[in-house]
Amino acid sequence: MKRIILLLIVGLFTLNINAQVKKTEPLKISKESLIANVNVINKTKYEIVSFDMSATVNGYEQEKRSYSNKLTSSQKNMIKKLKKGQKIYFTNIKAKDEEGTVKKIHSIVVILK
Repeated sequence: MKRIILLLIVGLFTLNINAQVKKTEPLKISKESLIANVNVINKTKYEIVSFDMSATVNGYEQEKRSYSNKLTSSQKNMIKKLKKGQKIYFTNIKAKDEEGTVKKIHSIVVILK
């Protein structure tokens, strides 16, 4: 289950966090698979330390922050309320490199299937 989130992050970032990352197409994933994954982690040498997740729920834009590499319970609850085809945005993703320097990395868009 963790593999889907690993692919989500690893698929969009290069091993060099300082390298310019090109935008890619939104990833498509089921909400059940997204909720079942407890970690939003990066398979490279960098550790995700925080991120924001936002989506439109019942016509209202909502944003929730995680101060770790995991989806919070409020983020999971927000995902449960979404419908097929809706987008989830992972923004303000901050990762710590090998030397402990925290850097902001590229945003991710997910479309629920």
